[in-house]
This record gives sequence, structure tokens and C-alpha cells, in this order.
Amino acid sequence: MKKILVICASYRTYSNSEILAASFMEGAKSAGHEVKKFTLRNKLVRPCRACDLCYHNGKPCVIEDDMEELYTEIDWADIVVMASPLYYFGFPAQLKAIIDRLYAFDVQAKLSKNTQSLIDHDKSYILIMTAAADRAGIFDLVKQHAHQIFSEWFRWRNLGTIFVSGIVASGDIVNHPAMEEAKKLGASLK
Repeated sequence: MKKILVICASYRTYSNSEILAASFMEGAKSAGHEVKKFTLRNKLVRPCRACDLCYHNGKPCVIEDDMEELYTEIDWADIVVMASPLYYFGFPAQLKAIIDRLYAFDVQAKLSKNTQSLIDHDKSYILIMTAAADRAGIFDLVKQHAHQIFSEWFRWRNLGTIFVSGIVASGDIVNHPAMEEAKKLGASLK
């Protein structure tokens, strides 16, 4: 059984990326995995301010906001799933803030001999994204960015990606074949 954290980054109620994530979660739960969901819609995660106090204060970050809860959840998880809309060929600001704030975890891992408690390199990730525009290569930049951050820097294993373009209005994803793809990906995890 895996511990799976699904971070839903859309601020829109009934967002397509969150609906797609729900299908993934259904598949993962059916396979016996423990799944938690962290929705950013009602959370406050401020951007990293590059103060570097994470080098000196003995805890991941001095900023007091909902990222403190998310640090705990990410530490708990074996697999981190990011479900998000695509904004101008990249991650939306709310998800980028989380990615940037993982810097503090990375710093603490460098200062500690026990990296298991902070940036645990024995994690995996999945990226689920939707985009309104439907054009070739629309996800190319975010794919490259995710690979460099998660696969190369954190050394997390990529267990899959689901990218769906041409999904505009809330709920457009409901009858899309990607719903079954997401469910199967969740059910296939070992």
C-alpha cells in the first residue's frame, strides 16, 4: 500500500484538473492505497522570499502559513500527485509557490545527515494537467520544468503524466477519455 498525496492547485470550484484528480484518486483507492487530498483553493501559501533563514533556524521555513501543513503531508507521502491547470505554458502561481517553498526542505536535507525526514529522494510523483488551449506542444515547457525539478533535482521517480488540452469550461473533462486513463493510472500503482 502506498501513501498518496494529491495536491489540487486550481482555485476554480469544480475545476477540470480536480475532477480528473478525483478519477485518479478513485482508481488509487480501489487498489488499496491511502490517499489524501490537499486543495489550494482555501489555503494560503506565500511565495519563497529567499531569506535563507531555512539554513539557520532548524525548521524548514520561517513563513507561517498553510505550507507548514503541506510540508507534513509531503513528508508523509510516498507519491506526490500535482493536479493543476496550465497557465501560459507553465505552472500557475499557487503551485509554483509550493514548488519554490520546497527549497526549504531541500536546504534542511543538505544540513541533515537524515534526508528521509525532509526531501526524501525515495519518492515518486505524478503530474495531471488540463489546458484550455488546444495546440501542439502546449505542455512542452511544463514537462521540461517538472522533469528538471522533480526527476533531476529531487530525484523523485515519475510514475506518469496526464495532459489534456482543449478543456475550457468547468466540467468539460467529465466525459473525456482521460477520466478513464486517470482512474487506470491510480489503480495501476504498486
